[in-house]
Amino acid sequence: MLRRTARFFLALQYALPLQLLFTQVRTHKLVLLSWLFITLVITGNALSALGASYLFLEPEYRNHADFAAMFILGISFGIFSLAYQMTCYILDGYRFFFLGLERRPFMTFSINNSVVPSLFWLIYIFSYLSFHLRNDEFSLLSILYHLSGALLGGVLVTTFSIIYFSLRNKDIVRLFGERIVEELRNPRVIMREARRTMGQLIRVDWYLSKLFRIERVQPNIRGDLRYLVKVLNQNQANALILQVFLFLLLAVLGVFQENAFFRIPAGASFMLLFSFILMIIGALTFWLRKMGPLTILVLLLLLVFLNQFRPFIGDNYAFGLNYNRAFATYDHTSLEKLTTPALVEEDSLRTIATLNYWLARNATPDNPRPPVILLCVSGGGNRSALWTLHALRTLHRQTDGEINRRLMLVTGASGGMIGAAYWREMLRLQTQKKAVNLMDTNHLVNVSKDLLNSPVLNLTVNLLLPNLAWELDEHRYEKDRGYAWEHQLKENIPVFQGLRLSDYALAESTAAVPMMIFSPTIGNDGRHLFISPHPKSYLMRPHRFNDSYVNEISGVDFQRLFASQGAQHLNYTTAIRMNATFPTILPYVELPTQPAISVLDAGVLDNFGISTAVRFLYIFRHWMAQHAGQVILIQVRDTPSIVPPEPVEGKTLLGKIGILFGSPLKGYSKGRDFLNREVLARVGSWLNIPLQVVQLQYIPHDRYKGAALSFHLTEREKQDILKAIHNPDNQQAIRLIKQLLAQKMPAR
Repeated sequence: MLRRTARFFLALQYALPLQLLFTQVRTHKLVLLSWLFITLVITGNALSALGASYLFLEPEYRNHADFAAMFILGISFGIFSLAYQMTCYILDGYRFFFLGLERRPFMTFSINNSVVPSLFWLIYIFSYLSFHLRNDEFSLLSILYHLSGALLGGVLVTTFSIIYFSLRNKDIVRLFGERIVEELRNPRVIMREARRTMGQLIRVDWYLSKLFRIERVQPNIRGDLRYLVKVLNQNQANALILQVFLFLLLAVLGVFQENAFFRIPAGASFMLLFSFILMIIGALTFWLRKMGPLTILVLLLLLVFLNQFRPFIGDNYAFGLNYNRAFATYDHTSLEKLTTPALVEEDSLRTIATLNYWLARNATPDNPRPPVILLCVSGGGNRSALWTLHALRTLHRQTDGEINRRLMLVTGASGGMIGAAYWREMLRLQTQKKAVNLMDTNHLVNVSKDLLNSPVLNLTVNLLLPNLAWELDEHRYEKDRGYAWEHQLKENIPVFQGLRLSDYALAESTAAVPMMIFSPTIGNDGRHLFISPHPKSYLMRPHRFNDSYVNEISGVDFQRLFASQGAQHLNYTTAIRMNATFPTILPYVELPTQPAISVLDAGVLDNFGISTAVRFLYIFRHWMAQHAGQVILIQVRDTPSIVPPEPVEGKTLLGKIGILFGSPLKGYSKGRDFLNREVLARVGSWLNIPLQVVQLQYIPHDRYKGAALSFHLTEREKQDILKAIHNPDNQQAIRLIKQLLAQKMPAR
């Protein structure tokens, strides 16, 4: 028994499938790491907070998570597997000379090299079933039907490759005839040429041939690469054809990316990109051998270096601004000129006129000092956009629309401002006597639609191809990731079509809709950039303690700084995007200043918009004290305000590593939250009317498994967000808001 067991393991050790795996572990770690990374993402052990696994477990295509989306994803898996097989065959085919005697060398190699792809498919199927079976949004039949789409896509690519290589590959018999085969079986044929070309041969005793039949390697076979190389080298041309095919496929997707039919799921875009990169790594490793990994590292460093220069960066502009005029000067002196007493007074008086319009719309004889509502919404991608809109709809219904009349100002970051901007635009359309049903559930569907497929496809394509161009107001811009994201946003939310910042000038100034201030972060120096239809230089003016104290300006007014570059003509969706510039997914917007500045997500400085709201309150505190009964600050949060520490016990090693790297970011976000609470606590020292802070929080059913921070939501996440409004804490907050709105304050 022991001898049989020993013989079995010895035979297993020298089986071609295992020897191929051992060879890749020793010499092609980058190839295996690509599989490992994708597997970690799919299983939720990498990038889980960003919901990366959901791009593969519930992909969307044309706003539906259906069979077609899974089919396209399956095709991308199949293409990646094919790229892997081609790469490994080119790199390792020479090590196994007996393959040249096979009728279809590449197919035989692929069968034996299927350990990793097969394991991946098993893990994916298990992960997919585990993910969907613990949720009840799909029936078992529907789950299996959708999964069959991915399997069908993978099988289709495999079938195509079998047919293609069967027609193109020739075995050594067809190339040279039976005589050459007999010569190769002659043990007197020297191995010097083979070793020189192939390097060290690897012992293999048996392998799987067609139909998975076990074949033994003849011990007296010797290889002379003058013949064998000609057979094995056929696949260099095949690999080149596959690279050209991938390049052309990405080119077609790039050219037609604005057509929803070509806008493939984000997970599929990533897989196509990985496939192309894998083929490039294989080609460099093949041609440069031991210098291949070093060359890849040098190329990556060169790419990082070239990314500092304009021709290689690309132009990520704010659509609507004029970049052909002289750029605005950006330094301390020029910013001081934007905050002169005359300009500050002019902008303050304009805003006071707006406040008086608001008062005229809200004050009544029995309630001459109505409550002012400030809305502060948090960032958080699509989960925050959906939660914010859902909260506003609920408050509208619960207060019979009073929440809209009392709302004076909206501030915040990222996704929350998408939902708030959507709501405000519908209010504006109502003032124009247009038929808008605020309670239509389609609004919730629209705001929760995928916003990731377009920028990810654009990112994938434009890593290999230059950006296309487009024109707006005779200004030329590039179709970068920002353009793709805005195009998708306007498709999802049609009321944003054609809107400019100036379209809100009249509605805001007459208090027909609440004021909204976007506040993205200037990446160069950490200042806020205040974007609004009207100049708000008073937000820039720092407090001056005494004549000797120099307090640097901490915010910049967009309208004042870019008055000569057409600030009023800024695309409204561009203002939304600048406020929601999630790193990598969206590019930093470069503004026409000298020296150049770029802006990124408002959440970098304040993910809740509290600092902007408090600045506004402080500047107009005297008006508030005279005309408002109280200030109700409603904070719509995409995270609970109190979160217990995440336990480390029971976590895997990868999970613990994730905590190690994620804790500083979570700590920074939580620290900003604590700071905001301290700021709000001190408002009472200078605001002579009551300040009421009420929170509506997205509290998931499982505190550690809420909706991901992403521009893509699964159906389960959407339902979890909508159900959160029934949480007892949120129901209590709604009752408190209704009570506060019912209070009446006498005139002073």
